Amino acid sequence: MLIIKTGETRRVFPGGTIVELGNKFGIIEEDHIRGGMQKLNTIWTKDDTPTKVIKFKKINSATRYRIIPCGGDGDPIEEEEILFGKMTVSLNGDVLYESISDIEPILIIGQAAVDYYGFSHEKLMNSENQLGYLFAVAKRNKIEKAFKKMCEKNLMEIEVDADKVCKAIGKDKMPASYSPNKEMKFLYAIKMKVKISQNLDMQVQQEIDNSSLSEQEKIIKYITEKNIKSEPTSSGLYVVVKKQGRGAKVKNGSKVRVNYVGRLLDGSIFDCNLEDVARKNGIYFDGIEYKPFEFIVGKSEVISGWKEGLLGQPSGSELTLIIPSELAYGERGSGEMIPPNSPLAFDITIVSVD
Repeated sequence: MLIIKTGETRRVFPGGTIVELGNKFGIIEEDHIRGGMQKLNTIWTKDDTPTKVIKFKKINSATRYRIIPCGGDGDPIEEEEILFGKMTVSLNGDVLYESISDIEPILIIGQAAVDYYGFSHEKLMNSENQLGYLFAVAKRNKIEKAFKKMCEKNLMEIEVDADKVCKAIGKDKMPASYSPNKEMKFLYAIKMKVKISQNLDMQVQQEIDNSSLSEQEKIIKYITEKNIKSEPTSSGLYVVVKKQGRGAKVKNGSKVRVNYVGRLLDGSIFDCNLEDVARKNGIYFDGIEYKPFEFIVGKSEVISGWKEGLLGQPSGSELTLIIPSELAYGERGSGEMIPPNSPLAFDITIVSVD
């Protein structure tokens, strides 16, 4: 078995698939590592037969790339297809950016690069997406020519000379860790998960089987389709404020009255307190009084995702909460409508806060 010695620094790629062992590559366990350059504890490879050494090919004088198969096959990505995957961007070991999912949209072939999430990263230039340093020094057609050689599950590594990027965009837009040095390089490591047509609404169900996606991937897919720009809290909750109220703010012990509509991420409504919505979606029940739902914050009357999402919000606010299952009904689910491990979306209007 090949062994990486404790404390040795080795390049690690997104998804935990490949690690560089001197001039060789070995397959390692996915949950042992994260992307970027870092010091690793002792790690054993799955087998003692590394893949062949893959050399870099030139894009231009400032950039080079190589593609590692990682068991990938199928047709290469084509014009007007979107590359979904996981990306890590680093500068001489300093990780500048790392995808929060392994199914982040990275690039549309044949069109301007996109960032579906609108993340704010102080260390990255204010560009269309995290590929900004690369596009600063290489023409798009040459970059896309390299990407078009990728298949699903392939891993692409791109090196970019930092000094040439600095010359192109100015030192004020460079990361704080940059200093003039011809050996300093940006490293892009991109693991391709899937490629789909730009017509996401029609193709996504055909190309991405929801049953095979992790819960986090389902959430990422949902916020991508809804073009949600909010960043998650540390617990994974998304709070999307659609209208900011001006009344009293929710705090522990507050008596709160809300209107709400609860959905699974496939769009199906499982609960609401609005009669017209209940009738329209076939969940109306005779005998139920449809009126604002009242509860006291902090007394375990609602799921924890509601408490976290509503705290600090003023009366009159309208918001959407996208809640991971551990802040909702977890492994047990709830009745026939909410399966186990289901992330949920709630549209909530805060009617009053006392």
